[in-house]
Amino acid sequence: MTMVFSGVIFDMHGTLVYEDPDVPTQWCIMAQHLGVDHVAFAEAFSKDIKLLMAGKMGAHRRYKNVLESLGLDAGPDQAHGFENMELELRQEAAKLYPGVLDVLKIFRENGLRLGLLTNCTPIWGEILSHLGLIRLFHAVLLSCDQGMAKPDRRFFSSVLEKIGTTPKETVYVGDGGDKELEIATEMGMTSVYIDHMPKMLRQGRPKTFIHRIAALSELLPLVRP
Repeated sequence: MTMVFSGVIFDMHGTLVYEDPDVPTQWCIMAQHLGVDHVAFAEAFSKDIKLLMAGKMGAHRRYKNVLESLGLDAGPDQAHGFENMELELRQEAAKLYPGVLDVLKIFRENGLRLGLLTNCTPIWGEILSHLGLIRLFHAVLLSCDQGMAKPDRRFFSSVLEKIGTTPKETVYVGDGGDKELEIATEMGMTSVYIDHMPKMLRQGRPKTFIHRIAALSELLPLVRP
């Protein structure tokens, strides 16, 4: 059944973008580069991640904290170099799922208002630009810039306001992390669960959603302006 809408809001990780090599592998590479145990690195690196994603801690402070906790030189140059190392690794690893650009371009050409809503760290603004995504959205809200993150309803309300649509006329597409589909549904949006992951790798599925798709191209016959 084709649905009539004015806007579509997308999640990023696991919806539009995946990483290869995956994040744990990237952490091992960074640990090796720094000459530290990968388990100790993972513990130190993940410690302040939620504060960073919610905009409660600056990126420089976070990298400095990690280096200090590992007993390494945490001067400005070292912290900056660490940040650049992660950016280069993740930018090289970040890839778009098949059909992402085509679907977004078609939706824009059809007059749909497009929003991107994601929990992420500051480096992702540059990575998204590198992937060619920023220019295709009418509003891009990164949690680290907004000072709030999913599942905070204010975050969802903010992107709706930015793209100028009501919940009833908006589709929300995501992989279900951070209760995003539950919140979108409760707010009155039409929630679409995108299930890219093979069954053997899936860590459960969201409890609440209205439609399920396995590829973004499956949105095209479902959504029209």
